[in-house]
Amino acid sequence: MLCRVALQALGIGTAAAQRILDSNAGGKPSFLPQGNLRQMLAQAPSLPVQFPKLIHRYPLMQNTHEVDMADGSYINMADVTRFPVATELCGAIVRIAPGGMRQLHWHLNIDEWQYIINGTLEVGVFTGPGQSASGILQAGDLGFAPHGSGHYLRNIGQQMAYAVLIFNDGLFTDVEIGNFLGTVPPAYVAASLNISDDDARGIDYSLAGFAPAQPPPS
Repeated sequence: MLCRVALQALGIGTAAAQRILDSNAGGKPSFLPQGNLRQMLAQAPSLPVQFPKLIHRYPLMQNTHEVDMADGSYINMADVTRFPVATELCGAIVRIAPGGMRQLHWHLNIDEWQYIINGTLEVGVFTGPGQSASGILQAGDLGFAPHGSGHYLRNIGQQMAYAVLIFNDGLFTDVEIGNFLGTVPPAYVAASLNISDDDARGIDYSLAGFAPAQPPPS
């Protein structure tokens, strides 16, 4: 399941992802260790600091979206770099277009709460080798992804879905699967996702934040 979700998070369509996995059946995927993630995070450039005029009020919906996609999906973030009073918590509004997917990602040091405002979202959380949980979240539901776990949100409904994300640290950090896999050799990606080297070289790792909307399977 993780390999299929990872391929879809990298923009590979459902049918194409299944074909890739079927053609490479029989291998044993070994998911990426977290040791190198800490090194990558330490080398990441710091976010620009913008201080609002009112320390206890931040105009979140007037903020430039952290990620803004052509299909209307976006992430609107407020953390301590933008809202200095928020030293212990940060949060975001996320909008996901029908068929769109908040890309598979993880947070090394912060937990994530997901409160669904509206829509129908498929959620998946991967906590370790062979350990995962998935389900459906709807308006009023709360989801949780502990730090270090890979997780995603996919809009399986027919309308824009909105969710409030809360994190237990003032500074938001995450590792996107595309950004990480794009820094390692294709052979390593192939071994991790149980695909061929050629398939690994053909993936676009530049996606940021969201995988493009995919039509529902026929």
